Amino acid sequence: YQPDTRRIARGFATVDDTRSNSFGMSDVLLGSRAPEAGATPARWRDVKMTPSAGVYQNGDAIGLVWENYQLKPDGADVKYRVHITVEPVVGSGLQNLSARIKSAFGNNELGRAIGQGTVEIDFPRNVPARAVTVEAMTVDIGKVIPGKYMMTVEVTDLVSKKKTERSLEFRVVER
Repeated sequence: YQPDTRRIARGFATVDDTRSNSFGMSDVLLGSRAPEAGATPARWRDVKMTPSAGVYQNGDAIGLVWENYQLKPDGADVKYRVHITVEPVVGSGLQNLSARIKSAFGNNELGRAIGQGTVEIDFPRNVPARAVTVEAMTVDIGKVIPGKYMMTVEVTDLVSKKKTERSLEFRVVER
């Protein structure tokens, strides 16, 4: 039930109850700015962030949360690389875009424009080994041309060399 629209929706879904016990990644949750520091969350629900439907006003920061599963340990740690690409969907424009990312765990990285309105953000992570590793960060893309954008989040396990990715669309509207 959505009280602001006074509408109710119902749906059915098929659930595959055979869980894989190998390397993988959850869907990426979009939301408000992720918290910048604090205790390491055990699961995505432990991150204090307001979920979003994927519509942001120009200049807003985009919060991201996802879980990595079964990264291969290297001693007591897991080592992986996060690669985020933001690009305009055909018909949308992205000019002079620079992106700054701030991890909930203290990383500050600068994205780089690679032409044709695309920005890439790439950084390594080295964290204590766990079955589930939660990643929470804020991507600040600054002022952009309103339109639709595609964000792809790729995670590479640096020990097993396996990769996985999720893509999602978001929209920027005028303030």
